Amino acid sequence: MKRFLIPLLAALALPSTVQALPYEVNNNSRDIHRRCTSSIDYQKCINSYSQNEDLTNTNARRNKTYLFSVANTGGDVHSGLNGRNIIPTNNLRHCQSLARKQEQFFSEASSNMTKNFTLFYKCIKGVSEGNGNYKLYIFAQNVWKPNTTDSQAANAFHINIIPMKNFSQCSVAKFQIDNLATQMQAKATEDLYPEFYTKCIKSLY
Repeated sequence: MKRFLIPLLAALALPSTVQALPYEVNNNSRDIHRRCTSSIDYQKCINSYSQNEDLTNTNARRNKTYLFSVANTGGDVHSGLNGRNIIPTNNLRHCQSLARKQEQFFSEASSNMTKNFTLFYKCIKGVSEGNGNYKLYIFAQNVWKPNTTDSQAANAFHINIIPMKNFSQCSVAKFQIDNLATQMQAKATEDLYPEFYTKCIKSLY
């Protein structure tokens, strides 16, 4: 009797273990359960992972940290705007790592070219393309200072657009870019002066 009772009890205990996981037990679901155990919102984490067969968390994939960088020609004295980039990265650590590589590149360029370069950058939190309700528009141009003979723009960038989750996130990013512009303008001790214009625009597309 005991020979049949022990396997029966073990079989009855198995469903409770299965139900502890959110859906069919397999290697993936156990891994998902392990990943979400420490999550603040367990069920939301589970739902996010369960929609992706490759275990890619949709929230993590949607959030991006953008490296916005501009190289100042002239080193400690502003002369031109060069090397402008907007590169999406997965998080702040990746963004800062990429920025350090760019700084190294422009440092080497300064050693091997006539002009000196200083890299200015900000790591900006946003979302991937096709997500979010706002866009941050960034426009920059190099102008001659008003006290010079020609006050026309010397050169201009194309408009850059970074997708943002909401107005709050966009406002923080806008402040970061405006602060970056102030840093570059402080280098403008000669005739050329960098101008930036930024705006948060509500857009689902």
